[in-house]
Amino acid sequence: DNGTLTVGALVAYLLYIDLFFAPVQQLSQVFDGYQQATVSLGRIQELLREPTSTADPDEPLDVLSLRGEIAFEDVSFAYGDEEEALTGIDLHIPAGQTVAFVGKTGAGKSTLVKLVARFYDPTGGRVTADGTDLRKLDMTAYRHRLGVVPQEAYLFAGTVRDAIAYGLPDATDAEVEAAARAVGAHEMIATLEDGYLHEVAERGRNLSAGQR
Repeated sequence: DNGTLTVGALVAYLLYIDLFFAPVQQLSQVFDGYQQATVSLGRIQELLREPTSTADPDEPLDVLSLRGEIAFEDVSFAYGDEEEALTGIDLHIPAGQTVAFVGKTGAGKSTLVKLVARFYDPTGGRVTADGTDLRKLDMTAYRHRLGVVPQEAYLFAGTVRDAIAYGLPDATDAEVEAAARAVGAHEMIATLEDGYLHEVAERGRNLSAGQR
């Protein structure tokens, strides 16, 4: 009545103000996240609508199995309008054989692998798997039978186990360890502080290049 405000009333008033504005702030954060997600989704949709340069043929051949025989027959390739990266390559790799491409930077080693994975089609000649031109195969079925490890290993944040089981989330501990042993990584993982449960930073920043 006399225009004064007690400390208790002031504290209560401030608490009520906070209770009122907290949901409003949360709503604005949700709306901001929604806007960002909408923009990101639009970009993903644009990417998915991009036509592929290695489309399936009208009647693709299914790939039920692969022996693994690879052949390059007079293969040439250029990235766009650039100078040819490969010219007149003839190469035959029997099924089951291990091959290493060795050469200076820019010699075309990675390009050969990209053509085998059909990330690109040759501009001349053809690449075959078990005697069949890759351009005649169902690309999805063919790639399901390939394993490609890029030069730069990208690791998502999580544990070492998560990284190994990325393609098979339901894998058991025994299966994860078997996969690590198969590539000779088990001994290195055993030296980490928490072994297979060791936390890995995004892109593997807390691991050495060799460990990644």
